[in-house]
Amino acid sequence: MGTESGGSTIRKKKLGELLCERAYLDQGALEVALAEQKVKHRQLGQILLELGYITQAQLNEALAIQAGIERIDLSGMSVGSEIIGLVPAELVSKYNILPLWRENGRLAVAMIDPFQQQVMEDLRLVTGCLIQRYYADPTQLEHAVLRFYGSNVARMLDNLAPAEQRAGEDLDNGEFSAAKLNELAREPSLVNLVNLIIFEAIDGRASDIHIEPFEREVKIKYRIDGILVEKTPSSKRLHAAIISRIKIMANMNIAERFVPQDGHIEFTGKKGRIDIRVSTVPTVWGEAIQLRLLDRSASLIHLNDLGMNAQTLDGFCKCLKRTHGIVLVTGPTGSGKTTTLYAALNQIYSPGVKMITIEDPVEYQLDGINQMPVNPKRGLTFATGLRHILRHDPDIIMVGEIRDRETADIAIRAALTGHLVFSTLHTNDAAGAITRLIDMGIEPFLMASSIEGILAQRLVRKICPKCKEPYQPDENLLRSLNGAMKCEPGAKFYHGTGCNHCNQTGMTGRVGIFELLRITGRIRELIAMRPSTDQITREA
Repeated sequence: MGTESGGSTIRKKKLGELLCERAYLDQGALEVALAEQKVKHRQLGQILLELGYITQAQLNEALAIQAGIERIDLSGMSVGSEIIGLVPAELVSKYNILPLWRENGRLAVAMIDPFQQQVMEDLRLVTGCLIQRYYADPTQLEHAVLRFYGSNVARMLDNLAPAEQRAGEDLDNGEFSAAKLNELAREPSLVNLVNLIIFEAIDGRASDIHIEPFEREVKIKYRIDGILVEKTPSSKRLHAAIISRIKIMANMNIAERFVPQDGHIEFTGKKGRIDIRVSTVPTVWGEAIQLRLLDRSASLIHLNDLGMNAQTLDGFCKCLKRTHGIVLVTGPTGSGKTTTLYAALNQIYSPGVKMITIEDPVEYQLDGINQMPVNPKRGLTFATGLRHILRHDPDIIMVGEIRDRETADIAIRAALTGHLVFSTLHTNDAAGAITRLIDMGIEPFLMASSIEGILAQRLVRKICPKCKEPYQPDENLLRSLNGAMKCEPGAKFYHGTGCNHCNQTGMTGRVGIFELLRITGRIRELIAMRPSTDQITREA
């Protein structure tokens, strides 16, 4: 049972004991904090926070247990629209709360900090109810707010306190010091806003978030299934504050606004840890920022689930069984090349085989495989890393991308000396990989001797199964399809009409399409003659 605003005065266990029981603190750290408390005569919880031993959320949870405030599980929780209507969105976002139900003049409210007196008073004034407090996990509460209050990013921007709005304008005008900028970016309302932007992107299956400033507005876009979708156009008032908040999360220099920067955020999502790569670039209207979302908790896709037809899958698996040579995967950025390489490594992994990768960045961590992230700032490039990998007696090597002649040359020579090498190239088709390597300066006879297979791929959007229905395409479309593929007479065509499941796009999810070029004897002879892409395609 939750408690009213006064809370319970019964404390069954000491704070330190509770924190140790929940494995938030060890006994040694507790003794250090207790010794510090004797000197400073301050609350133990505050000392533990200052020493960095616990987080605010862990402290709130332990204090709630001490006070007899019940913890509530919000997963699967249903909240009626009449309850949502009782508490304005601005209060929900300001205090990190969620109304749950009302009974006998009492309103049950989930909180991550049940000891804020101001929130109790504000809720009583707004709802006219006594408040029954429950403690909620911060991540669960964030997701529940998003679920019940909908896409609140624009509304949160509009409802931020006037003082914060004016401060945002001052930031854009360059009137704040770095210290003041840092202070504003840690305001709870701004923290909630940025978290909500990220949560919305995760829930919407976005791969990227783009925050782009213009003269009078800031556009927030999510890349979903390869397409940029503008979600939240807003005024420019808080652009600089939002950018500063993201920079703080990514350990970037918040005072530097005129030089591109890169950073990294570890974010806890609904299904687990999300790694976020952050990049800023200065524009004429301020800094634009891009966040690439990488779901570490996503399970690796098996080769059989990538969508290859039986013939392509069989040919690709034969390439993987080679003891030496190069296997290349090609396609544009975002076409799933890395996912395919991980699936390949996962397929052929064996404890008796030494496997090493060099990647930019390491997107998924694979058990039993040594993975090296490139670090150009410290001189670790694909080429230098690959040289060192060869000294570690590898059987199989994966190079995240061949970007230059040096990397290509080392990879090919590794393949010629008994290693199986996987890598990617940015080309439009499989045959184009050959001419791309020739353009880099690689000798054709070396390629002919080392390359075993080239897989080209694309990701295409799928029709939403919820709103899929048959339709008759116009004649122009049919004529264009007949030029590219065979359309049987009486063939059925489908399209998505748009629904809530697919956000009215008619499309949801993507599937791979593949083209495999096996390097046979005739193709090897042709490569040695410096062929064009068309010549290779015709021969294949």
